[in-house]
Formats: sequence, C-alpha cells, structure tokens
Amino acid sequence: AQDFIQGLLNANLVQGHSDGCFYPDQAVNRSQFAALISQAFRPPVRRPPLCFRDVPCSHWAYGAIQSAYQGKFLSGFPDQSFSPDSSMVRVQIWVALVNGLEGLANQPGPLTLLEQFSDRASLPSYALDAVAKAAQLRLIVNVPGLSQLNPNRVATRADIAAARSEEHTSELQSPCNLVCRLLLEKK
Repeated sequence: AQDFIQGLLNANLVQGHSDGCFYPDQAVNRSQFAALISQAFRPPVRRPPLCFRDVPCSHWAYGAIQSAYQGKFLSGFPDQSFSPDSSMVRVQIWVALVNGLEGLANQPGPLTLLEQFSDRASLPSYALDAVAKAAQLRLIVNVPGLSQLNPNRVATRADIAAARSEEHTSELQSPCNLVCRLLLEKK
C-alpha cells in the first residue's frame, strides 16, 4: 500500500500524524472515514442533515460527518447515534462507497460475483447487493488472499488508502481505477 499512500499524501487527501508517520495498520473509525470521504468526494447534498445525539457541533469531525451523511455515504443508527469513534469494518467501507457514489446503489451487481469468495457467507444480508456491485466495479482490494473478502475485519488506514488511491491514480494498476477516476474528476 506504500505507493497508494504516497499518492494520496501527494494529492493532500490523507495526512500522516504529527510525528510524520502514517501508521498504515491503524484502524479507521467512523469520524476519520467521514473526513476522508468529505475531503475526497465533496459529496453533494442528497438528504437533509440529521442531529446525531453523540456528535455535538463542537466535535472535530462534525462537518465531515454531516457531509458524508448528507451525501449518503454513511448513515446513523436507529437510536439517532453515529458512533463516531467506532472502528469501521471492510464491508462497511464497500457499502459506503456504493451508497455514496451517485447512481451505484440503484444498480446492484450480480450476486453470482460473490461466489468467487470463499468467505461470502460471512457477509451481512444488508450488504450483499452493495458488495456485489463493489466486486463488479473492482472496488474491493483483498490482499493477500484474493478469494477472501474478510468483510468483518477492521478496516485499516492502508485498506482505505489502497481503495481510495486506485480512485486517484489511474497510472497505478489496481482494482479501484474507477474510484480513482471519480475522485480525480471531483477535484
């Protein structure tokens, strides 16, 4: 993921920590993902804002959370919470990308594409259409085992960088060239 991370750093879409390190194995929480989505996609407003009971206006990512929510990349929970500090799992990243990229959620991918993954039974039922679409669009970076999704594994900064950089750097050969192009068009 080093090339992907460097590409995103160069495009000012991600930042390292104050000590200059990126910490690629660090988990990504919902606030951090909202900030990445907000900065990378600048989502258009597709629904009204929602006051989440656990995201005060003073929260560092309040604006990014509202942007990602209003752009339909992320949603809250039935109890009006957002859980900003909860780690994201890989399947949530794929669902978020498919839901937020305009028009993709209305075009589910063929479920037969999921048959190539030996751990497809671990996918939550709500995510099947979105993951099939993500697989069809090659948004899933599943390294090292190509036949394993690991959908419930906590998403790391490297996972997000690999998925998003492929959106940004068409010269890199990766499964996410479509998303790279989409992000570049949004800049």
